[in-house]
Amino acid sequence: MNKKISQPVLDHRCACGAPVGVEVTPERKLLTRWGEVAIYRCPECGLAQDAHFPTSKQVREMYATTGIYHALTDEQFQTLEKNFHHVVEDLARVGVRKGKVLEIGCNAGYALTVLRRAGFEVQGVEMNEDTRQEAVEQYEIPTVATLEDLPAGQRYDVVLLSHVLEHIPEVAGFLDALHERLVPGGVLFVKVPNYGSIFARYIAKGRWHSYLPLQHQWYFEKATLKALLQRHGFEPLTVYTREFLSSNGAPLYKKVVRGAFSLLEKTLDSGQELVGIFRKAD
Repeated sequence: MNKKISQPVLDHRCACGAPVGVEVTPERKLLTRWGEVAIYRCPECGLAQDAHFPTSKQVREMYATTGIYHALTDEQFQTLEKNFHHVVEDLARVGVRKGKVLEIGCNAGYALTVLRRAGFEVQGVEMNEDTRQEAVEQYEIPTVATLEDLPAGQRYDVVLLSHVLEHIPEVAGFLDALHERLVPGGVLFVKVPNYGSIFARYIAKGRWHSYLPLQHQWYFEKATLKALLQRHGFEPLTVYTREFLSSNGAPLYKKVVRGAFSLLEKTLDSGQELVGIFRKAD
């Protein structure tokens, strides 16, 4: 359901630095299963964003005390493991086959488990206490609660953000902190929902799974993701889209429909997941 929105102003600083009070362009207001989402575009950088940002305290409480991301069963992990393998493959394509990997928002360490098997040294950061404990105890992934808990001066060859960047209200400072954590020439690997996908914009509308009030602050497209990362000292190596939802285990008719739609997304490079690999600039 789309509704016309009155001309608003920012009640937060945009990722590009546009200040509070700047008029933003209304884009869409959607009623989702999780509540209403109102999305505006910054007039200075074009980045789409939610009208209402949570406070830093709300963010900490949301991810530290609630089970937003549930742990996978062993069977689910095995089914989805191939989705984590593309990280290893993509890193190899840009010449990264070994080194230290830091994942922010690592959940129980699923992607890091795959990366460790591929020969990488791994370190996780996860705010949710229960999930962090599972990463340490079940998957033996060294994991801390926050970026600040890591040893001062520790640098990494790769920083992985898998569906994390869209959750960060103070994204400018966050990216600057990650820049400091990378070795010279290190790689930032980013995955976010693709707000520019055909499915999100024209088909699913309010039913799209990534319209999440209070949780998702930023709605990225190729151009806005690249512009943001370049602004903070990261050079794009590759930015592409891929299918977000797996059809494993779906009934046959759903497999057929998803398969056909996946082909369309691939042909138009308009998949629901946006993947970017960036190198730390000198």
